[in-house]
Amino acid sequence: MILMGEGDWRGEQEKRKHQAHQDHQEVSADVDRVARVVVDAGFRVHRVLGPGLLEDAGYRLDLIVEKAVIVEIKTVEALTRLHEAQIMTYLHFSDCRVGFLMNFNAVLFKNGVRRLVL
Repeated sequence: MILMGEGDWRGEQEKRKHQAHQDHQEVSADVDRVARVVVDAGFRVHRVLGPGLLEDAGYRLDLIVEKAVIVEIKTVEALTRLHEAQIMTYLHFSDCRVGFLMNFNAVLFKNGVRRLVL
């Protein structure tokens, strides 16, 4: 039996992630435009309100922008795979292919936003 060290395991994980990314179809220019508007708006909210914006407790989709992009707002220590699974589920059951996780507890907005594509 061959055991992989943590670095080897992470390398394999990254390879699988990259392959899955390559298997996706490109997102349309219109959806990409909406996605940019969403991130810009999130940045402006973060800049004005700062880190620590509280989210409402509950399990429901937060925003759908122009019937094309899902936005899930969080205020957590760190985004996790559970958060990614949540938005991927929303994408799976909607007509949307692009989603964003926005963590308003991050000091820098860029460290608290993730784009996911189905």
